[in-house]
Order: sequence, then C-alpha cells, then structure tokens
Amino acid sequence: MIDACSLINLEKGGVLDVVLNLEDHDFSVEGFVDEESGPFLKPYYEQGLLVKLSDERVPSSVFSVLLARYDLGYGETECIVFAMIDKSCVCSDDLKARKAAKSELGDGRVVGTLFLLRECVKRGVLIPDAARKAYELMRTKGAFLPDLQDDYFDIEPADPEVSLETK
Repeated sequence: MIDACSLINLEKGGVLDVVLNLEDHDFSVEGFVDEESGPFLKPYYEQGLLVKLSDERVPSSVFSVLLARYDLGYGETECIVFAMIDKSCVCSDDLKARKAAKSELGDGRVVGTLFLLRECVKRGVLIPDAARKAYELMRTKGAFLPDLQDDYFDIEPADPEVSLETK
C-alpha cells in the first residue's frame, strides 16, 4: 500500500515510473488515495504497475476505530487497514501516519519514499546520483523529507539473483 504523499513525492521527483517498475514489489492504492493523488495515476493503472483496490473490502468498524485512534486522513487510515487485511506493507512519508502504521503493523512493514529510492539503487535501476537528484527535486517541490547524509544512496547494487526482501 502506498499513500498519496509518497506517490506525489515520487511523481515530483520524476521517479514514480522507475519505482513502480521495481521487481518483486506490488504497489496498490485505495479509493481515498486515488482521489487525493489526482489523474497522474491513470497511466500506471493502465500499465498494471499500480492496482486500485476496492474500498468494499475495508471493514467500516476497523476504519472508524483507527481513524479515531490516530486522527489521520482517510487515505492514510485506509492504507493501514488494507495492509492489516492483506498482511502487506505501507509506504508513507507522513510521520504521523508512519508512527500509526508501525503501531498497528510493526516496524518492519512500514517504509517511505527514501527506502524505495534506495531499493532502486540496490537493484541497479537508478544510479546514486539520480536517486540524490530525485530526492533534492522532491524537497525543492515541497516534500517534507528528512535531511540525508551525503552517502545515503552510495550503495552497491545487490546481486540480481537474490530476492528483494520487502519491508
């Protein structure tokens, strides 16, 4: 599950298509995230890189409890509920949503945009300089991302034969 904040940040950084093409990852959104993100997602649905899930699968009682418990937006709350149902991960750049997701799902099932950029470098689909430029572009365009050490993206690509562990 990827929330609107992360989708918008990746789009602003010009790397959404690269991230959505990561092997061994399936990316899904739900109705509220689709509405929050806008029309730029349409080509990714058409290419099968992004799946829109039906809100009908979300138990309203669970949604209401989490919405009240964490005071998040509808999109972030629905991402967490879907991740609970599907035993999947949540990608969010919203600090409050990440804390809530970690509380509900555990630390290993919550990531952010920077994790995905780093995975692209590990997979050899982005070079470190391109990941850094995408990060800087996101911040220039208003993304609230943490400061990084200069060498954050300076990692060796992983062996392509090794399965990518998703967190």
